Amino acid sequence: MRQYLLRLEKVHYLPSNCTPSHGFNDSLDLRMTNLAQPENQTQLTFILLATAKYFNQDPSTLSSLLTQDLNNGDAHRDNQTGLWGLPVHFYMQGRRVLASKPVSEVLARGGFNLEVRTESFVSRVLFDEEEGREEGAKPRAIGVEYLKGTSMYSADPKYDGSVEGEGAAPSTPPQILKLSDISPSTELHKFNIPLIVDLPGVGTNLQDNYETSVVSYASTNLQNTGPNTPTAHPTTLVSHSGDKFPPQDPTLSVY
Repeated sequence: MRQYLLRLEKVHYLPSNCTPSHGFNDSLDLRMTNLAQPENQTQLTFILLATAKYFNQDPSTLSSLLTQDLNNGDAHRDNQTGLWGLPVHFYMQGRRVLASKPVSEVLARGGFNLEVRTESFVSRVLFDEEEGREEGAKPRAIGVEYLKGTSMYSADPKYDGSVEGEGAAPSTPPQILKLSDISPSTELHKFNIPLIVDLPGVGTNLQDNYETSVVSYASTNLQNTGPNTPTAHPTTLVSHSGDKFPPQDPTLSVY
């Protein structure tokens, strides 16, 4: 997976091109988490100091610990424990960087044969004809077949199978690949489906996320004693007891 991260990312929390372990020129903007909140919340700082001590890290270097590069190039990176910084895909203004960003950038530049269509559901990938390929050449994707309309997937609550043109289109990459004749050969042969590429890994080892979180509730609300962070988004906070945070609570304006 590392190779794909390097091709996608545009790291802002390190000097440009300072390491081959990161990418600095593509569309996935990555920034380090803001230290303003732990610095302005005494209770949170106390929790983090105790955590550092538990992991045999030096509590006096808390700021450095919280800006450590979680995606560093160390060969044993995935086995390292303790406090780390959290790279996040956000713009400087605090807005999340979406997968649509590179598409929007290409459209804005113009000059490309690219058209974005909404309410379109991909059903399979189309490949060039085998007769036209050079001997030993891999199949080349030349387009997609798609269904036009809303609520195309049968699991959609609004799906209506009686409406002409709508159908049970696939919703995940493995489904699309298998319907495009890219699959473990044994599976397609069982249904007499022609095979384009034999890929035994398609549809296996599926995982929702590569990370998980632990949510902890504090007995008291954490108070912010500093100024608002520049990436704040106002919302209503509710404590574990169900009470809304008081309007004068400075934490409210930060979050």
